[in-house]
Amino acid sequence: MSGHKFGLSMAVALGLVGIGGVGGHVQDPSVRETTALHVFEARLADYMAVHQRLEQALPPLRSSPNIATVLARHATLATAIKGARPNARQGDLFTTEVAGLFRRLIARALEGVDTEALLADLYDEDAVPSNVRVRVHDRYPAWATREMPPVLLDQLPNLPAGLRYQLFDHDLVLWDVDPDLVVDILPEAIARASRSPSSRCESSAPSTSRTVRCTHSSTPRR
Repeated sequence: MSGHKFGLSMAVALGLVGIGGVGGHVQDPSVRETTALHVFEARLADYMAVHQRLEQALPPLRSSPNIATVLARHATLATAIKGARPNARQGDLFTTEVAGLFRRLIARALEGVDTEALLADLYDEDAVPSNVRVRVHDRYPAWATREMPPVLLDQLPNLPAGLRYQLFDHDLVLWDVDPDLVVDILPEAIARASRSPSSRCESSAPSTSRTVRCTHSSTPRR
């Protein structure tokens, strides 16, 4: 995971120059970005410390566990994490400053890209219904699991093993894979194109059969 995270070392260098400037001046944008990145990394580390502590407390798996045993262990871990974070809410990791950083990174990565076409291609037969949203501590819907477009992934901060970014409609979701928990959500991470309001299922799926598939689920999987 090297070298492609929006020039972190350069941002740090510029940030140090900005910090050494004359007091009272408007903070350099590179300093704000570096600060926001550090906030995100610190909160990510706090979450992973909880995850790892609770995972280590579980009985060890036998050498060749069956799938049912593995899934039961993951479910136990999910319950433990939710119990350890009863007040978890949207914005715990994607704070205001972090959210601004991510939206800027995403906007830069997608400059000149038809974002609606990108999302339609990403979901293909399973476009996200407009009335469905995931929440913190939800399970992530299996039908919405997709590989992140490299054009975006290459610009976002690295994640610890076991965590993944997912695009859910225009939102960015931080997903803990093994316990299958939504850790945080960044709403409208991808800016919407200027067009008349309509369901993306309708706009990206004109055929009747495709529309039915788009609306196959009205609530997120729990």
